[in-house]
Amino acid sequence: MKIIVNGDDFGMRDTINESIVELVEAGIMSSATIMVKRDGGAFNRAVREAKRLSNRASFGLHLDLDEFFLFDETGHFGNDEDDRAENFQEIISVKKEIIRKDIILQIKSLRGCGITISHIDGHHFIHQFLEVLELIVPLLREQSISAMRFHRDFYRTQDNRERAESIIRKNEVRTPGAFFDLGRIASGTAPAWGSGIAEVMAHTEIEDHGYGRLGQYHFLRNGGLGGVRATFHDLEFSVDMFT
Repeated sequence: MKIIVNGDDFGMRDTINESIVELVEAGIMSSATIMVKRDGGAFNRAVREAKRLSNRASFGLHLDLDEFFLFDETGHFGNDEDDRAENFQEIISVKKEIIRKDIILQIKSLRGCGITISHIDGHHFIHQFLEVLELIVPLLREQSISAMRFHRDFYRTQDNRERAESIIRKNEVRTPGAFFDLGRIASGTAPAWGSGIAEVMAHTEIEDHGYGRLGQYHFLRNGGLGGVRATFHDLEFSVDMFT
């Protein structure tokens, strides 16, 4: 089994940044995705550390469209495709082109800082909502970004899952074979792992600001994932594991 341990929200605030840097340096975290729109200082420090650690991990874009959908403010967390703001469809209909331009701007902003974008994922899984996915995936191909996070259980129906997979295949975007939330692994409720390559989504922080981030940080620091230390080596979600 090969795994990618990805730290989400790199650049959101410094206490998150510190946890990700420490875990990458320890060989525990193999990848992280950077937010470009939250805290300017934290973003600049995340970029600086990503450049320094580029031989130890890969760094992607953590797409943040919360200014359009207000997930945090309305108590929605995008856990699955049913967990959306009530006016989600209206926002997409009215602001589709603005959202598309914002996605491109986030990609260009990160690249403009000298970061090679290995892959993309979304804050609150925003990239997997079908209406947004249809915008994002063609853009990935246009922008030469070849990989993205994909969580199959995000979709509530087989039809929607197959539709999403069809969009991804058509645009030749790569995804890991399996996806796991570190919170579920830490609580012992994650499904059994099979063979192939899996991404583990981690939300870590060195201080307790809620959402279980401090617990996930300690879980990894204290030998979680069976003591496996993974190092991300290329853009094809290929990971060598060593203890």
